[in-house]
Amino acid sequence: MSTLTHIRNFLRIDDRLATSGMPQPDDFAALRQAGFDVVTNLALPTSDNALPNEGELVSAQGMAEIGQPPS
Repeated sequence: MSTLTHIRNFLRIDDRLATSGMPQPDDFAALRQAGFDVVTNLALPTSDNALPNEGELVSAQGMAEIGQPPS
């Protein structure tokens, strides 16, 4: 299992659920490798450090994203 503690405020609740601050682009591969398959994005497109291509980054890892629609 990959360590994801470098992601801001990462907290693994159990094997299927975790919470964190905004991941960096390279973190999505690590999240997938750790067994996660859905990312819920609660950030607005105008939020500080929002990734404009987060959906693409998530999809490239074979995960689904639930979240804010594009602005």
